[in-house]
Amino acid sequence: MPESQEATPLASDTAPALPRTPAGDTEPAVAALVDATGILLPASASDVQQRMTAGRFFWLDVFTADATARSAMIAQLGLADADHGWILRFGQAPRMSILPSGARVVTMAIGAEDQSTEMHVLWTEAWVVTVWAGNAASLREVRERFVTRLRGTHETAFICGTALLLLLLSTVDDSLTRARAQLYALEDSLDGLTTADLNNLRSLRRRILKASVHADHYCTSVRSAVVGIDIMPGVDAEGALLAREYADHVEDLAHRQGALAEMVRTVAGDIPAVIARKQSQRINQLTVISAIFLPITFLTGFFGMNFQWMIGGLVSREAFFVLAVALPIAMITGTAMLFAREGFIRRRRSDGNP
Repeated sequence: MPESQEATPLASDTAPALPRTPAGDTEPAVAALVDATGILLPASASDVQQRMTAGRFFWLDVFTADATARSAMIAQLGLADADHGWILRFGQAPRMSILPSGARVVTMAIGAEDQSTEMHVLWTEAWVVTVWAGNAASLREVRERFVTRLRGTHETAFICGTALLLLLLSTVDDSLTRARAQLYALEDSLDGLTTADLNNLRSLRRRILKASVHADHYCTSVRSAVVGIDIMPGVDAEGALLAREYADHVEDLAHRQGALAEMVRTVAGDIPAVIARKQSQRINQLTVISAIFLPITFLTGFFGMNFQWMIGGLVSREAFFVLAVALPIAMITGTAMLFAREGFIRRRRSDGNP
């Protein structure tokens, strides 16, 4: 059964399994709930209220693009007006702010077809919530790993929130790895690029350049946020170490994105040169063909002149085979041999290269 239609309990021997919630035929899934007992997908507003009263740390992942459904789900958390307005306001630049009561993060998530989408992350002592619009299945592994993390130890909310950010960052890292492999494949096949390959390259370039634009700004924001993290309320030594690790990962990722953006610019810049070289080869081939048949053109023009003495003198069959058959063939063969000796005609190797 698809993930959007089933609650996926990952319950341990001691924790009760989460109840199943049917998706319904008309109501699409808008959110998922994750805690130490497992994953509930789809999750309803009543499920959020139950988790709020249970007193167990949980992650609410709101992934719908429906603004009304998104607002209704977030309202169950009882956010302050400032937090409620911030988490629903999209179009923000990537940034990270660590507050005494938790943290606000605007980062990027990977949606369908490796497309990045804006994600808002907010956590408190009781829960962490993510709001974005994308493919819920793309975070399946992140949810499962987060459940394992919650079961393993009784950690602080700051550690859980930072651990979630690291898991989200791993999806971006995997996406970059796939983009690099795709770019290498396109680079290796530049001489035989098809229209589909060019369209893939354009899409890949847009995706990489978009991610690269936000990467440096986000890296700077994260570095600023973790300065003095040791003295922040609710942050112990392990939490501070994990926050600095996250900042290092963000910096490494920004460096990879910058290198990949430069590579995609190089590959895109090589395409006009490849096209120009192919056009030059075609022009050279046409020139050689024209030059080979130029003697025949001369013979046709010469023997096509209507001089009566020539018409009357060239009447035998032998003259036809010598002048109309043997002479043109000899001239074509001689011209081709001359061009081959001068290097204008080269044989192709078995791999298709000249």
